[in-house]
Amino acid sequence: MSEKQKFQEIIRRIRSDLKFIQKLEYRLRVDLIPEIESGFFGSRQLAEDTKEWIIDVYLDKFIETDTKISEFLKDLGSSENDSLHKEACIIKENLEGVALNLKVLLFPRSNKKELKAYQKYAEGIYKWMDQAIASFYSYSREFERVMIKTRDSLYQTKWSKMKDIKLEDYFLATKRRKYVTARDELNKAIQACKSRDWEEILNHLRPAIDLALQERFGFKDIRYMQKFLAKAEDFEILPAYEMLYLFFDEGSKRIHKGKVHTPLDCQTAVDYVAKFIDQLDFLNIPKEKIEEFKQKYKFVE
Repeated sequence: MSEKQKFQEIIRRIRSDLKFIQKLEYRLRVDLIPEIESGFFGSRQLAEDTKEWIIDVYLDKFIETDTKISEFLKDLGSSENDSLHKEACIIKENLEGVALNLKVLLFPRSNKKELKAYQKYAEGIYKWMDQAIASFYSYSREFERVMIKTRDSLYQTKWSKMKDIKLEDYFLATKRRKYVTARDELNKAIQACKSRDWEEILNHLRPAIDLALQERFGFKDIRYMQKFLAKAEDFEILPAYEMLYLFFDEGSKRIHKGKVHTPLDCQTAVDYVAKFIDQLDFLNIPKEKIEEFKQKYKFVE
């Protein structure tokens, strides 16, 4: 891979992360705004769950991506990070404002005075949310501007600053509270990628997939992964994940048959599985449906 291709691949991954954060913003609007506008913000548990989701998933993913960009610019010796840092601070402050103030919407509002106070707090949360979203779009535009300037500088130096940059260094191990054991295995795969131990990577991706699915659906064991993924799609508890089984199966071949994969195969697999684990947070499946699935298909328990 040339220095220019390496640069382009890092940019591609960062853009993919930014698009994922946009999806998180959409989920925040879809889940939160109707609850607030109904004049009755669910329950204390809903407030706590939403707060944790904003902090552990949305804010965490943004901080992870912002850190990746900052490290990349630092490694290139660029001083172009100030404007991005300013927007990042606004985003973080406003998301914290939304997350940490949801509980104020739970107080009683049985009369006009209490309802007026509720509306005032709701408007505050809307304001924080809108400011965070507006700043994220500014952040995304600024990222593209900085990358154009960075690309121009790299062309002028014949891409010399990219020579010491390793693509593997831009896999970030996620430390979110959900899917901890799955992320531990993912982290081992990332570390193997960084150390270029290509033979070891898929050994850890297979259990990362298995453990993430077990935790998300509350299963103790999943037998026959290919059958599980096919039936889960039919039962509408998972979208189509043909690529997921491909990496799971390739991990099995590595473990049982000693199959060796190329560095690009391994890096692509790590990237895909990391995003799959993040995507599990989008699935809104009733517990009753999961229990029905367990009862119908005996290859899970």
